Amino acid sequence: MKFYRKIKKQVSPENLAETVKENKRTTAIIVGALILFLYVVFNSNGLLKRVNLEIQKKDALERIRIAGEEQKKLKDQSKI
Repeated sequence: MKFYRKIKKQVSPENLAETVKENKRTTAIIVGALILFLYVVFNSNGLLKRVNLEIQKKDALERIRIAGEEQKKLKDQSKI
């Protein structure tokens, strides 16, 4: 008795549309995950905005530190 396995088709650009039609559920999950990922990364409260704000915070704290050092230096000069 021989058992035959179904050979899965390889996904290539030529049969991509056919594969998408056959696997609607998987395609819907992938598209939904992609939309969710793009929303999380690019929305107004997303990761890119958070990274930019962290960089701005770091720069502002550095400017504050430099200004404080300059103020201290000027205060010491005025005492002399």
